[in-house]
Amino acid sequence: MIKKYLKSSMALLALCTMVAGCKDDSYTQADATKHAEQVLGVTIGSTQDWNMTTRLTASITVNLDLDQKYTVVIYDENPLFNKNAIIYAQETAEEGKNTVFNFSIPSALKRVYVAAYDSKLRSVVQSVNISGNVLKVYFGEAETAASRRAIESDYTDSYARSFENYLNPTKARNNMGQEWDVTTTQVNIGDMYTYPALTDDLIVNGTSNGNHTLTDAVYKWSAERGNYTEFPGGGDGKHFYVPSGTEVTEVFHVNGTYGIINDVVIFVEGKLHLNGNTLNGPTIVVGSGGEVVLHGTNNMSNTGRFVVMGEGSITGDDGAVYNVNNGGLCYNAGTIRYNGELNVNGSDFYNCGSITVDVLRNTAGGFFTNFGKTKARTNINAADSYNSIVVNGCYMQYTENAGIGTLTMLDNSRLDVGGIAEFNQSTQTLYNNSVINTGILYVNSTTFMGTDNPKDNAIIKTSKIYFADEMYINQNKNDKYQNERWTWVARKIDGKGTIYLDWNDVETYTKEGTKITDDNGYTMLSVVRAANYNYISEKTSAIRIPAGECTGAGYNPGGGGSQIIVGTPAVWSYAFEDSWMADYDMNDVVVKVQENGSDKLNITLCCTGATYNLFVYYNTTPLFGGREVHKVLGAEGKFINTGDPSNEKFAVRDAVTETIKKPANFDPFTFDIWIKSPEKSQIKLAEQGEDPHAIMVPGDWKWPTEWTPIKEAYPDFVGFAADETHNTNTDWYNNCVESKVY
Repeated sequence: MIKKYLKSSMALLALCTMVAGCKDDSYTQADATKHAEQVLGVTIGSTQDWNMTTRLTASITVNLDLDQKYTVVIYDENPLFNKNAIIYAQETAEEGKNTVFNFSIPSALKRVYVAAYDSKLRSVVQSVNISGNVLKVYFGEAETAASRRAIESDYTDSYARSFENYLNPTKARNNMGQEWDVTTTQVNIGDMYTYPALTDDLIVNGTSNGNHTLTDAVYKWSAERGNYTEFPGGGDGKHFYVPSGTEVTEVFHVNGTYGIINDVVIFVEGKLHLNGNTLNGPTIVVGSGGEVVLHGTNNMSNTGRFVVMGEGSITGDDGAVYNVNNGGLCYNAGTIRYNGELNVNGSDFYNCGSITVDVLRNTAGGFFTNFGKTKARTNINAADSYNSIVVNGCYMQYTENAGIGTLTMLDNSRLDVGGIAEFNQSTQTLYNNSVINTGILYVNSTTFMGTDNPKDNAIIKTSKIYFADEMYINQNKNDKYQNERWTWVARKIDGKGTIYLDWNDVETYTKEGTKITDDNGYTMLSVVRAANYNYISEKTSAIRIPAGECTGAGYNPGGGGSQIIVGTPAVWSYAFEDSWMADYDMNDVVVKVQENGSDKLNITLCCTGATYNLFVYYNTTPLFGGREVHKVLGAEGKFINTGDPSNEKFAVRDAVTETIKKPANFDPFTFDIWIKSPEKSQIKLAEQGEDPHAIMVPGDWKWPTEWTPIKEAYPDFVGFAADETHNTNTDWYNNCVESKVY
């Protein structure tokens, strides 16, 4: 402020002479608005209401069958990735029932994350884009695919892909994860229903020479006539449909004497049996409710591939084998479940559904992306560990041994290997809250790397480590231990995220399985102990990862430390000027409001950059015991928490908090908090067309230093103030000049 409240009229006269524009209560709101426009250099529109919030109605249903009551929390960021996420609402929900409540968020926020916690703090999180004023969220079995898509949406520019990308792909990935153009059959869902029916009768009677080969059925050649015969079943002979309620049991092949047809498409909404079929080039699309049943060994080659839509399935007999070779682009959003082998060698295979097989192979440079649930007994170990590239965005499990290959573990993902997890000469990347859990970890010149965010934590849990050669974790190659064999370094280097080890370092072995001790001549054990600074144990760890679809059993989900719902309740900052003719440093009084539990508000007096005697009110109730703000903060006659305390005019004091009952349906923008000033008795939040003599700012805001206009401390504020539509610089308060804020 630029005016002082002084008892001496002479001092007041001197001040008015020194500061131009010193006026009294005779000034009107119009005068104040005009003055603000001059100070800020903007025109304040008649509909500028200074509202930086959006009021939403949440409609949330939880049907997870985990508990009877849940806590649903709305965050600004995903709490699985950011434990400091801001909480904008927290309510109790009951299993199977719809919960409706209102809450506010900053208008600049375009997406929120909604978490449902059960009593053990197991959680499911969905990301929801803000569209309109109603936020509808459903947690439950019927929406598991949608829940996974919400996770995938965080990676749309990197790893995530859609059904359409695989139904009609224009690009695929090579064995280094790079994309290259491909030529693939174009498939239109609507057209599929017009395909002629594929039936046992067509297979038996419509093929030449009795060999059940569809290409022969389509292109039966008559040497005498020199032309094609009519296509069996009609259509173009390359597209077939197994309708719902139809079952095809006859063995057929896509190949034949008269040429390979690479663009055959078979759309299945009924049941299609494969029993020793040779499938050279076709695309099998399994629609909703459709099922492909495997018997024996079936081979897809050339560009042959499968695409399974949601609620479609591939099943099979025990021991059934499905080989998809040579890089066909495969996709599963449904269910693949049989006690046999799935071999997607060299394929770009994307799973956002469920896979349960005995053997899952992905060698020959295969690229496997998992945003669903994948479970197998094993793969072929070393070959997969050398050749495959795996991106895991959810849950993967091998109950016995497995070769892993080049691995990226995305946020909140888990890999469980019950036996030996074999890593060979590759870099593994672990993002926040990811877990690799193995019986034995086998490493051969392997690097485990965290992210660039030092706040990210990942966990490697194992009972034993077999060192085939060197192993590095987040290691600076200039580290003094780099020339030691079997080096293990688990520390934060060069700002990288931290990887924690849940492992007793006495369980250290050579690649042959010989235990390494200080008594048998190895120096390695002492090197490991000297270099490793990040040990944890699941029983006592303060790091916990909730159990869930993608996190499996989680990591210490129910104990070993405090059980809290992560995040910090939102803070709303209220900044006041104390006079009509303000200097707009917005620090004469700053009060912050934060929810405290379900029924209270913490009101915190942060500073006063005024020499007037000022009082803070909520509605008609004086706060802080009705005391004047300087007395509340404990430094009468000073500017408090607005400048350098080496100047005798300034003082530094702790903020003071008072707790009040939270009003029903609390809305930070309409919350009636105000200050009483001797010049303008009630200074309330600015309304439409008024100067910003008092505004509510989202967040734990840093106010400008004394005599620093807000436009200098926050350069983007001018653009926001000038645009009454609120389409410009909506997050102006996140861009400050650090030297000009307190």
